[in-house]
Amino acid sequence: TTYSLVSVTDANECKAKLAGKKATITVRERPNARFSINKNRTSILEPEITITDLSIATDLWYWDFGDSSATVFGSNPGSYTYKDTGTFNIKLIALNEGCGDTTSLPVRIY
Repeated sequence: TTYSLVSVTDANECKAKLAGKKATITVRERPNARFSINKNRTSILEPEITITDLSIATDLWYWDFGDSSATVFGSNPGSYTYKDTGTFNIKLIALNEGCGDTTSLPVRIY
């Protein structure tokens, strides 16, 4: 698709008229944060959860496992082992050139 620019406004609300000028506009696909886990309930005797990233159009991943431990950056954390019982919310923020999407899944460790 070809776009014709008439004016542009920057982050400081400054406007510039661009009638007749050319510009390249890159439209990026919006990221879609998705992942699966091998089990959403398990015991403290087997507290390892396997995580599979299913995100689309993502170039940066931010994982939070809901147990106040360190978060992980990367496309696929592989597995995560919980150290205590409780219900935890695994959260994924997927980013693509500044645009983001978030999803989460609960895990119960008995």
